Amino acid sequence: MKKLERPFLLKNVIKNYEWGQKGEKAFIPNFLGTKAKKNVSYAELWMGAHPSGSSKIKLGGKWVEFFEIIQKYPKEILGNSKKELPFLLKILSAEKVLSIQVHPNKNQAEKLHENDPKNYPDANQKNEIAIALTNFLAMVGFRPKKEFFQVFERYLAFREFIGKEKIEKAKKADSPYGIILVELIQKSKDEKFLEETIEKIALQIRKEKETEEGKIFLQLKKEYKWDVGLLFFLLMNLIRLKPGEAVFLPSGILHAYIRGTIVECMSNSDNTIRAGLTPKFKDIENLKKIVNCKDSELKILEKNSSFYCADFSIAKIKLKKGEKIRQENSSLRILLITKGELFIEWGNRKRLFKKSQAILIPAILGEFTILANTECDFFEVK
Repeated sequence: MKKLERPFLLKNVIKNYEWGQKGEKAFIPNFLGTKAKKNVSYAELWMGAHPSGSSKIKLGGKWVEFFEIIQKYPKEILGNSKKELPFLLKILSAEKVLSIQVHPNKNQAEKLHENDPKNYPDANQKNEIAIALTNFLAMVGFRPKKEFFQVFERYLAFREFIGKEKIEKAKKADSPYGIILVELIQKSKDEKFLEETIEKIALQIRKEKETEEGKIFLQLKKEYKWDVGLLFFLLMNLIRLKPGEAVFLPSGILHAYIRGTIVECMSNSDNTIRAGLTPKFKDIENLKKIVNCKDSELKILEKNSSFYCADFSIAKIKLKKGEKIRQENSSLRILLITKGELFIEWGNRKRLFKKSQAILIPAILGEFTILANTECDFFEVK
């Protein structure tokens, strides 16, 4: 298929979710070199073939949905025996906190999709990695056991909400997080008790010397009032990523992004189970089944490190002007340029690509060379 033996520029989809950045400083329009529209939120830029927001490529003079091209030419585009793109690449830019959420593994996703396709639109698991483009703040997973139980010592109202006996039982259990999670969900059904507890904690925070955690809690309360997500927030790790640093979020890890901009690569799925900080559907029963309640160490990945998981690998590559990389290609890859310009050379041809552009390298292309026209940075996903 000669017409597919070349790199393609991807025309990508912007998602305008309410929590995205707005105005002149919004990252996504600035990155793309366009002017931000008034009162429009720029939340995510999708690069992939998910039907909810497929990129397009120009083929035969027409812009065609990427997932349709894959359906028509799976071997030429993907290589091997794959029939769909296994990952979705995004730029995510948050001005407000996203919902506290968790994603299912493959077996769980298949069951959820079969039983409730409206809320779970595909049968895929969802692993994801967040790589900071700016300073980035998030909450990820439950605090280490000692810090987790210190929360109940610090906030008497929270201790009363869960119950002293239940807390002592959890301290001695093999799965302390699971016991507290179930109790937290159960007690939150009493809306009056939940409201009183959050108000008491907020009052205590206002009286104390302000901490970053306290400020965020009060900001969240201002927006979400008495949402149970405020109590989840107190039990979770608050992490700060500097540009280039990353965190991997496998299926089952409770998390929420607070503010900043990342490159996010994930399994090709839109399955989300929400726990709080959202007016959207909260699937509490499945949340209890899917959240990973094991005690595991949270690792911040170093700058410029490559990362691999079952569904994708991603690396950030830096080249000096004139530097080359020769590639042997047998599977699809997507390049996202975040700085500078580069040529892609194949056969006796070459094409220039610039900052903000995403490039599809189909499996059928075979050998190609990346040549830096200026000093440049790009992400490579395959």
